[in-house]
Amino acid sequence: MKNKTISICFFLFYFLFLNHFQLSGSQKDSILIDAFYRNLYDYRFQSADSVLQVINKQEISRETKSILQISYTWWQIISGDNNINKIDSLFKQIDFNISSIEERDHTSELTQTDVIQLIILFSYKSRLHNYQNNKLAGFTSFKRSFKYFEQLVPCDFPDCEMYNFIAGMYYSLGGHMSDQYSPVYFLYFDKKFADIEKGYRLLNECSKSQNNQVRTESIYFLMKLYLEVQEDPISATWYSKQLVSLYPDNLVFRYNQILTLHEQGNSVAADSAYHSLVVRSQNNKQLTTRQKLHFQEEYKKLH
Repeated sequence: MKNKTISICFFLFYFLFLNHFQLSGSQKDSILIDAFYRNLYDYRFQSADSVLQVINKQEISRETKSILQISYTWWQIISGDNNINKIDSLFKQIDFNISSIEERDHTSELTQTDVIQLIILFSYKSRLHNYQNNKLAGFTSFKRSFKYFEQLVPCDFPDCEMYNFIAGMYYSLGGHMSDQYSPVYFLYFDKKFADIEKGYRLLNECSKSQNNQVRTESIYFLMKLYLEVQEDPISATWYSKQLVSLYPDNLVFRYNQILTLHEQGNSVAADSAYHSLVVRSQNNKQLTTRQKLHFQEEYKKLH
């Protein structure tokens, strides 16, 4: 593996979809939650907010509703609506939820739903720290989330693909981190969870899933692994093309496609992909002016 510091920023942040499998209740609730995330993926923030308001009136757990709000705020932040007050507020919301769930551990054993919620919350906290370029705090949050991953029971869910995706992320990232940080790494994690081959195998299996969200998240994670850890933009491009095909209006997916082309030195293709991003952003009436300009400003930093 090339000597490059592994960023936790992108490797823990797509747990947002997991409550679709485990944290939702009735079929109606599942449909609403699925619609909410579909709108987020499609960069339809106003529509996602409207669905969220409907969800808040349903008999869904407070923790689930809170995670949905966290997901919504996170997507706003990474799309350019990133003022410091919004970031600080999100940190407070995440910490409150973590404390509320962990307090239960003092009186009774955590359920698997509790464990998944904590993984989601710590993953968001890690992402937020890394977004602010605070790598140490991001690593600390990851370390705490790994503790709860170890408490997950394999396939003790309605759909084993959910566990396989989580395991694929942790095994692959754990394996890469053990390669880079050994022996310090093993002061914090169980060596048996550091298995790159197993992690990639599980993720590739999930990338072919009939479940849209499992497939999408697996493809995205593989793309980031190849681009940022393996430093293999050619392989990353293959996955980024799939994501753009699935969600052509998602500017995050489009921008990562630009990065894979830029890292290959293919400026012509990168400029063409950038032009498509600009057209998509300008035609999206649900974006603010700040959001429409965000990735244009990011692209200028590459030159």
